[in-house]
Amino acid sequence: MKKGFTLVELLVVIAIIGLLAGIVAVSVSSARVKARDSVRKADVADISLSAELFYDDQTDPSYPLAATWGTDLDDYIQGGVMPTDPSDGSDYVYTNPTSDGASYQVCATLEKDSSQFCKTNQGAQ
Repeated sequence: MKKGFTLVELLVVIAIIGLLAGIVAVSVSSARVKARDSVRKADVADISLSAELFYDDQTDPSYPLAATWGTDLDDYIQGGVMPTDPSDGSDYVYTNPTSDGASYQVCATLEKDSSQFCKTNQGAQ
């Protein structure tokens, strides 16, 4: 009696291993997308906190609010604290939606569902 595996048995095992590898690859890809979206949300929150701390540092009687929250904050945010998107290296979207510079908005496009994740803050709170 011969010991060993038949060709059919080996092909079945290889097919099962290939199927399992494909399932794992899909779930790992999904986990990577979720991880990059988490990084985007954390970056937006960090930018917002950084802007709030900048605002708190600059609010004193000799420093006018509109200038602080508008032009100076724009220079501060766009001049170095703005991280880049984890998948393509592009910048996040930062805007001053009001003409007096009293608020700002930081947005990132999420990868999973292509929605916008934004954080809006007011200068005078």
